[in-house]
Amino acid sequence: MTMSYAVITIKKQKGNAGGLSADIERKIWNPIKNKYVTYTPNNADATRTKLNKEYIKPEGISRAQAIENRIKDAKVIRGIRTDAIKCLNIVTTSDHEKMMEIERSGHLDEWAHDCIQFCQEQFGKENVVAATLHMDQKTPHLHIAVVPIVQGQAKKQIKSGETADTKKRRYKKQIVTARLSSKEVLTRIKLKIIQAEFAKLMTKYGMERGIEGTQKHKITIYDTNNTEKCSLYYNKKDENKIIEFFNEILHNTNNNKYDYEITSKIND
Repeated sequence: MTMSYAVITIKKQKGNAGGLSADIERKIWNPIKNKYVTYTPNNADATRTKLNKEYIKPEGISRAQAIENRIKDAKVIRGIRTDAIKCLNIVTTSDHEKMMEIERSGHLDEWAHDCIQFCQEQFGKENVVAATLHMDQKTPHLHIAVVPIVQGQAKKQIKSGETADTKKRRYKKQIVTARLSSKEVLTRIKLKIIQAEFAKLMTKYGMERGIEGTQKHKITIYDTNNTEKCSLYYNKKDENKIIEFFNEILHNTNNNKYDYEITSKIND
């Protein structure tokens, strides 16, 4: 029996990324109608979009605005660059068969709530501003939006000739403020902890963690309508074999109709 992997990916999002928010929420602002209208990406089934579920829904505002509101409510007073990382887009899932098994067993809501609570414990409940389950794509997956806010002064390198004690006295009277800092939120040690703890949490659903220190990639086959047909996760060292295998599939199915793309990388 093949074991399923617990998958949690974290991507840094510059600005409020209105385009990504529209893709996640399946709605986009129409300035002519002066309201949000339904939006369906090419790799989603519009007939199943009604099955999507918002577990944390910004009341009366978009996901993008909820990100801005959290920054404002936290009183982030330090200047924010236009290219600053304002949100971490976290996606939790597993392979198609495992997610279908969880849905059939009636535990999909429980799984989603476990994922959300995990992120709230890791990043702070108030920093988790949105959570949306997608059921209109091949494999069910959960999008969780986290604003990377930390408290306190930024860590600065000690100057030559300066000791840790003098540095401490030098900043003793500075006011503690809220800051945006994905770099401090996602340290290498923190990422390892997140991967390990999330995998431990997911054992109740029959999942395990991948081999630590490996890099997994995802290769996907699309048809001419840009609709996802199938996908596979693999280790980097097997890339040539996987591409050769997919090329053989494309050749046998008429490669004018299908194409493949390496779409993402996951660091365990």
